[in-house]
Amino acid sequence: MSAQKKGFFYRWLRHRGLLLMYTGFWAALLYGYTHWAFGYIRTSSRSLSTDFWLRSVFYVGLLLLALGVALVFDRFLNHSRFISHVFGGAKKSDPETFDTGLLRGGQASFYIVLLLAVGFGWWGYDRLNDTFHAWYKTYGQYYTRLRSPKEGDRIRAITHLAKLHNDDTAKLLNRKILGGTQGEKLAAIWMAGKSDFNHPLIVDALEEVLKTTNRKEKEAVLLALSRVVTNPKISTMREIEALLKESLNDGKPPSRHLLFAAAFLRNPDFVDLFLDLFALKDETTRVILTYALVWVKGATPLKERRIMTRLTRSLDNPSERLRCMTTIGLTFKYESLDDPVLAKLRREFEAKKSVFKCSPEIFSLHPEGTKEDTINITRLNLRGFKYPAFGQVRYRERILRILALNRDDSMIPWFKRIEKNPQLPEYLRALAGQAARKKFDNSKVIDW
Repeated sequence: MSAQKKGFFYRWLRHRGLLLMYTGFWAALLYGYTHWAFGYIRTSSRSLSTDFWLRSVFYVGLLLLALGVALVFDRFLNHSRFISHVFGGAKKSDPETFDTGLLRGGQASFYIVLLLAVGFGWWGYDRLNDTFHAWYKTYGQYYTRLRSPKEGDRIRAITHLAKLHNDDTAKLLNRKILGGTQGEKLAAIWMAGKSDFNHPLIVDALEEVLKTTNRKEKEAVLLALSRVVTNPKISTMREIEALLKESLNDGKPPSRHLLFAAAFLRNPDFVDLFLDLFALKDETTRVILTYALVWVKGATPLKERRIMTRLTRSLDNPSERLRCMTTIGLTFKYESLDDPVLAKLRREFEAKKSVFKCSPEIFSLHPEGTKEDTINITRLNLRGFKYPAFGQVRYRERILRILALNRDDSMIPWFKRIEKNPQLPEYLRALAGQAARKKFDNSKVIDW
């Protein structure tokens, strides 16, 4: 840089009036810009890329403002040491040695003030604009997506915002459930159920949509209501019952969402209908019905006996999936098993047809069947016996665990005989040996 050019910068960067005007100009300009830009992002922006560029301009302006603050500090409080060092022709130190003069001369303070000005400037403009940056991170970027012309962007925004349980989100979901596009409506209904958002505005909107003739929307609403409402209205119960009976009369399997809606309500009034639906020769329907039956709460003794009869009969079904799910049901109902059922389980264990493995039963609760919201109805943890959430388990192992839960002194000889049977896998023999010797307490943990 020529001496003349150095002299030019040296003079003007030490000019008090110019430095104050420069700093004041950028402070005022940045205030006006943030008021407009952040306001536009809050209310009108429809693109994340637009948000990015508007925010980037703010950061550039903030750096220019911070530079002015640092120069003012250098001129008034630091005797222009930084400017003198850079533009005044001060002698440079050996680049291979530490420049202690930078500290002694106070030049380092310029950079410290510059960083502090950036930090405090960011904080100040953020507060002047109602903590914009925190709002944008949590809400703003998703409100921008909500205004996007692309439905996929709007659905992703709804999916995120529904996790934030507050009045503003409740109003948003209410609007989308009642007046959104088909995709937006299904996403809002689904997320209300998935996030267990039982705000009155949402419940009212869901019950209003029950009047629709759109079967997919109606089933999504019933599933959502079963997840968010503790005590559903009689009309909701009757709607589920009517749709299940319609499928039974038509001889067609009901939708999985409808079956889970009934199951989640855990209402004993559905027991007889669940049992009737076993007449439908659909393997998946029977698997979910088994889950629904044992999940019922407050069934009468008569209905409990009918449930146990159904589970016992399912052990004779040729479907391996149904027999596997039945073992989960019997494990859940282990305290209700009598001697004939236990004897049948011992025979089932020793039968050659029992040499197979059970896979987990995992179902999607998403309206479009994606894996974003799944339920594993074979996930069980009971008195130390755990079935993995994913992966296969021997059918015989499941039976053995049911018997172990009901072990008494009369069953110990059978466990010991199984332990000594050389034709069985070593793993099952070891489990039988543990069951023969282990003493169980009455504590239990069940996690479906």
